[in-house]
Amino acid sequence: MNPGRLRILFAAHDDKSALRTKHVLDALGYEVIVRTSSGGVLTTFREHPDIWDLAIFDHSVSNMSGFDLEDVVHMIRPELKTLVLPPYGETRTNARFRVKPTKAQASKPDPTRGAAPEKKN
Repeated sequence: MNPGRLRILFAAHDDKSALRTKHVLDALGYEVIVRTSSGGVLTTFREHPDIWDLAIFDHSVSNMSGFDLEDVVHMIRPELKTLVLPPYGETRTNARFRVKPTKAQASKPDPTRGAAPEKKN
């Protein structure tokens, strides 16, 4: 693996969507490893949990939901950024992006206010 590129573990429910997504992410310069079974995802992750910059999970992968995979991965490496994709036909707002919780959170900029967002504790 090339240490200069961001590494993504991508779990898809089928080969077609896996290859399509891998192609897009590869073209953007990411190093992507794809698995289409929950067992394959967990084996790959457990072998080298510290090499991943991001894990992306389909809403379901073989016999586990993307949220269940996310929970297992976070038990091993809580700070890993993860994204669970919604099922086809649902809006992207149903996707969930998680990072280990922190005390300080920044709100999105409000274009009508013209000022930087305030920190929330």
